[in-house]
Amino acid sequence: MKGKKIMKKMILMAVAMLSMTTAMFADNEAKKSVEATYSLNINIDALSNTLEMSSYQEAAIADAHKSLSADLMNAAAIENAEARKNAINLAVGKDLQAARKILSLTQYHDYLKLLNTTLNNRGLLK
Repeated sequence: MKGKKIMKKMILMAVAMLSMTTAMFADNEAKKSVEATYSLNINIDALSNTLEMSSYQEAAIADAHKSLSADLMNAAAIENAEARKNAINLAVGKDLQAARKILSLTQYHDYLKLLNTTLNNRGLLK
């Protein structure tokens, strides 16, 4: 009788450990998915070639992009969907203001198209 109780406890412990491992793995996968959605890995050199930027413009846009990426990752951590959406909009608005100061009008319009397409593809603009 005592052997059955011990065996039952061992089986229950094994089931509990497996379920905890599965839950932790699922949580880790969800975090990776969020990071993939909110991190914008843009090739600045390719963007510079596309928009025909000067070296000054390329460096300034790279800095603005780093700021946008950091703001988007901060927005990803916000639990409330409405607050997260507002944070995303503020981050994008801040990036666009910086880009407008750095780029010519033609470059800015092309940048706006590219950024809009990227954000829509990531599902960040809903």
